[in-house]
Formats: sequence, structure tokens, C-alpha cells
Amino acid sequence: MKSDRYNMRYLRIRTSRSMVSHVPHENDVHDQLPLKPVEFVVLAVLADGHRHGYGIVQEMEQRTGGVMRIRPGDLYRVLYRLSERGVLKTVERRPAADDERRTYYGLTAFGKRVLRAEADMLSGIIAQVPSST
Repeated sequence: MKSDRYNMRYLRIRTSRSMVSHVPHENDVHDQLPLKPVEFVVLAVLADGHRHGYGIVQEMEQRTGGVMRIRPGDLYRVLYRLSERGVLKTVERRPAADDERRTYYGLTAFGKRVLRAEADMLSGIIAQVPSST
């Protein structure tokens, strides 16, 4: 009997979490931290403006000196995850001479705050690293 109550409660919690998308509130910025390194770099790339998937891949490789490479399938999982969290959005406006099949991504206002909070946190950690190391 006890296990049945537990299973029903688990099912309700799991269903409610999966069926309701997360809508970020002002206080949720720190709930998003820490970001995974790939998430941070994607957000940093998008802070400069809207980009399509391949543009994000190219800019990530360029900014990290080729250290961080991501396959398209992995990138789109990251983009989906960030979109679900309200950090980025797809953008309708695109360059006039661009391929209409491309999807462009950009930061939301919430995403800009998350990126800034992560950057501030990392700056604080880096500032504490002794210079002799």
C-alpha cells in the first residue's frame, strides 16, 4: 500500500514537470547556474547577435581556438535545452540574402541576465586563483 502511494505521487510529480514548460521568473537567474561549459560558450556567441546553427559551431571553434568542437546533433540538443529554459529563442528576422531554411537563434532578456551572472561568477573564481600556479 505504501509503495502504491509513493508511485502515484512520483507519477504526479513527474507528469506535472514534463507537461508544464518552465517559465522563468526574475529570481530564477541563479537557479540556472552553473551552466555547462558548452552552454556558456553558446550563450557568449549569441550575445554578439543572432546566428544559425552552423554559424554558432564556427564561432565556437574560432573563440576557443579549436578546443571546443561540437557536432550538429549535440548543438541542437543544447539549443533545445536552453530554449526550454527560456534562455534563448528562435528569431524570425534574418538577413535578406540568406537561405530561408536556416533557423536563427538569439538570447532572450532572461538569457542575457543568465549569461552575465555566469560570467560574473566565473570572473570571481578566476580572480581567486593564485598567480603562482
